[in-house]
Amino acid sequence: MNKGKMTVFAVLAAVLLTAAIFIVFLNTTVAGNLSPEISLPPAPSEDPTGGNDSVKIPDVPSFPVEYLDITPENVQSVIKNLRRPENYTIEIEVEYHWSSGSSKVTRRTWGAGGVVRWQQFDLSGNPTINYICTDEAIYVWEEGEKSYITYDNGEFSIDDYGQIPTYEDILGADKADIVSASYEDQNSVPCVKTVIVDRESGYTKVYWVALESGFLWNAELLEGDRTIYRMSVIPTSFSTDRPNTSIFSLPDGSNPLMSEESQQGTA
Repeated sequence: MNKGKMTVFAVLAAVLLTAAIFIVFLNTTVAGNLSPEISLPPAPSEDPTGGNDSVKIPDVPSFPVEYLDITPENVQSVIKNLRRPENYTIEIEVEYHWSSGSSKVTRRTWGAGGVVRWQQFDLSGNPTINYICTDEAIYVWEEGEKSYITYDNGEFSIDDYGQIPTYEDILGADKADIVSASYEDQNSVPCVKTVIVDRESGYTKVYWVALESGFLWNAELLEGDRTIYRMSVIPTSFSTDRPNTSIFSLPDGSNPLMSEESQQGTA
């Protein structure tokens, strides 16, 4: 094994070790049937009738649907109905907190045509490691390396590598462990907030899923009242424009996105 591959393996080992701090997030993932079953709800805002006790309705013009109360009993159906855009760019901050300090890293993700590229940055803002995920494979390389390692897709997802929970974790939760569900804005983004208790570990998991984009917008892992993990989207980073195809190029110049689209065109 060459030095580059050994270094990548070392980085992967560190990533997986660090992921243990929020391993309760990575429960059984449920892919789910994304076919519509209910009307997609908007989030709360001022009651147009002026009632004091009414549920607030927001101004979300992209949702021409009827309001739906959200409860722990139906929140999984609501989340299951959300759809993420095919093309997007999104940047995420991941924080770890412990008794003597904390750390924060940034991760940027691009998606197009079912192919996802994920890039991690160090504390100085320099890119360090890259992943590209397709239906068949995950490609991994360090920034600046001329070679990469390929893994069969399936054993881990790209979110697992990035130590990022997903809304599928909400779908996989036991309904009895969902203690609350509500609408709540995060940085002016209407979201569905879900609080789940892991009875075995004692941790509490809190998720905010954006109504309009279907992305997990924020997530926290709590030990009692103390936050030990937080993931949040940088709102100004989010775009549904198609990323440049060159972003999905591997170090050797090959491009999994072009390969995927070529196969789809000949299917």
